[in-house]
Amino acid sequence: GSPSELNYVSFGGVNATYDANDMIQKWTDVLITIKVPGNSPAGSIKIKVVVSGSNSNEMDYTIKEVEKTLDEVLVQSGTFMMGSDDEDDLYGSFPKHSVTLTRDIYVSKYEITQKQYEDMGFVVSGNLLEQNVGDNKPIVSSTWIKAIRYCNALSIADGLTPCYTEQLNDFWEWDMNANGYRLPTEAEWEYICRAGETGDYAGPLSAMAWYDENSNNSLHDVGTKDPNGWGIYDLNGNAAEWCWDWFDSFYYEDKAYTDPVGPDYNYDEQITEKVYRGGSYLDPKETCRVWERRSLSRSNSIWYVGFRVVRNAN
Repeated sequence: GSPSELNYVSFGGVNATYDANDMIQKWTDVLITIKVPGNSPAGSIKIKVVVSGSNSNEMDYTIKEVEKTLDEVLVQSGTFMMGSDDEDDLYGSFPKHSVTLTRDIYVSKYEITQKQYEDMGFVVSGNLLEQNVGDNKPIVSSTWIKAIRYCNALSIADGLTPCYTEQLNDFWEWDMNANGYRLPTEAEWEYICRAGETGDYAGPLSAMAWYDENSNNSLHDVGTKDPNGWGIYDLNGNAAEWCWDWFDSFYYEDKAYTDPVGPDYNYDEQITEKVYRGGSYLDPKETCRVWERRSLSRSNSIWYVGFRVVRNAN
């Protein structure tokens, strides 16, 4: 059969059909798969199937609360002015343009640390200087591809649906409806970094960021500077951070955008590198501005670029 007004699953007193929050994922004669609503409390719950008014046996199931690996901050959707008024910017931050983000997202409060990276079975580069090695220092020298693989591994570990599927030649497809961890888009990253601020910095740089004037040429433990206005750390310094988007210095124009995800890969137009954002412990203050854009091949790594992760909240 198929779900209908007469055929449904009673889930703790809620009748699940295809029209009820997409709870039913699959319905065949031998298998019915339903999605547990995100607001379901942990504990015992009764489930039964009703077909044409006939009830199946009622079964007891236990919903377990999955302890998430990361400290996260909920960032609500909104509209902001992205980019710069600097006409001399060489990397396509000019002009300022309106961007609307329609997804609420959870954002990792800190950059992914070396310990968190190793806990998922990944190996910290052996080429880091001694002062840049430490469990609570941000992971750097990780390629964009490894960052994507980390997102999937962490999603599986936390019982979430991975966002990324590997294609040929190190290309990846993003399932935008998946609830797993992922890299922020470039627009999401700047929105998170600004935290409602409209200037070049999200606050006093020396208080918020490790950069060339105060870092002593070294990475520092995450979260040891002040957070931005939304309680998120190290966006302007310590390690720069990978984003999802391909880099195109001509992508943004003076028009409004909704949920931009960047241009498509295009070898002929030299759109072949991935965006990374934010200043690092080696960068001057100018490079730590909230709108600064840079790029690197997705298969290359560098000693000051790491990442943080986000996930859809709804």
